Amino acid sequence: MTRSLARPMPLTAIAVAAIALAAPLALGYSGMPTGAEDPPSSNPSFEQELVELVNAARMAEGLSPLKRIGCLDRAARYQANDMVQDFYFAHDTQDAGGVFVCTWSQRLVVFCPSMSATGDLIGAGYTSPSAMLNSWLGSEPHRQLIMYAGSRETGAGYRTGGQYGRYWVQDFGLYSGVYPILIDGENESTGSPSVSLYLYGAGFWTEMRLRNDGADWGPWIPFETNVAWQLRSEPGTRSVYAEMRNATSSTESMDSIELAIAIDVEEADASVAGVVPLLEPARPNPFQGSTTISFRVSESGPVALRIHDVTGRAVCTLVDGVRDAGEHEVVWLGSDDSGRRLSAGIYVCVLTSARWSERRTVVLIR
Repeated sequence: MTRSLARPMPLTAIAVAAIALAAPLALGYSGMPTGAEDPPSSNPSFEQELVELVNAARMAEGLSPLKRIGCLDRAARYQANDMVQDFYFAHDTQDAGGVFVCTWSQRLVVFCPSMSATGDLIGAGYTSPSAMLNSWLGSEPHRQLIMYAGSRETGAGYRTGGQYGRYWVQDFGLYSGVYPILIDGENESTGSPSVSLYLYGAGFWTEMRLRNDGADWGPWIPFETNVAWQLRSEPGTRSVYAEMRNATSSTESMDSIELAIAIDVEEADASVAGVVPLLEPARPNPFQGSTTISFRVSESGPVALRIHDVTGRAVCTLVDGVRDAGEHEVVWLGSDDSGRRLSAGIYVCVLTSARWSERRTVVLIR
């Protein structure tokens, strides 16, 4: 069962799945939040995956990805926790017994002062980020909020318990005068130092220069929104810095991503010994006709590369067999195993060996 509610922009939207009763959560939240709260999450990985999927859906429509920021995460987590604690389901914050505390937009501004609150999504009962997003995208009010061009920042919250068992909140906002840089659409990690950068500020900044952490600035070049970039190759947290300017002002921005390099099997612990693949980003992504997926393995052995839809169902097998050590690539035409054209949407490339698995999101547009 699902139901939804929408209001004029800024938008809010609700989605509800199956009901599962649980005991209230005792966190001690009462009255107006101060903005200093740091609420817990039941699954931070779920929250990150939801942000990545929402950004992939936006980019498939030609919209900018959203920057995930900590204050909106805390605002979203606060509402998810509060709904579990006080046994209600609503955008506006309440105390026990349905006592009104504040509107959703007031909550966002308490946690993120000076920000314009542009929207609030809530959902309950859904068991995975992809299931939650599918529900939102399947309803026009939810879809309008996700695709709202006036948003620039986002945050997500997920908490288990309460009346519906699982509570999801995603909040949206806009900091005027702030120009984020995003690496790989705000993905948390990458298996390759070759990444894409998205920079806000088109039409305002005229020039920019970039640098990696620990490196000197590159030359000033004309401002570009989308830039292909090479990170430092050492594994770990890698950062990219941008300085942007026009005739009268300038600003700086940065973003970080975790660079995970494939393990050398000769040096690896026995627990991960075996074929270690490295899955590259699909090129192009989003794509319309075809996309190329590249990967490499460290030694000869069985490897599988499959495409899954957002429900987790494998729809196309691109590789299933022994591959020699080295670089490999395969072209996906956006079809299933029977050659039928798949509908536009978000898909997941999953590369696996006997002891390793990597995945990347790819967006098919029609």
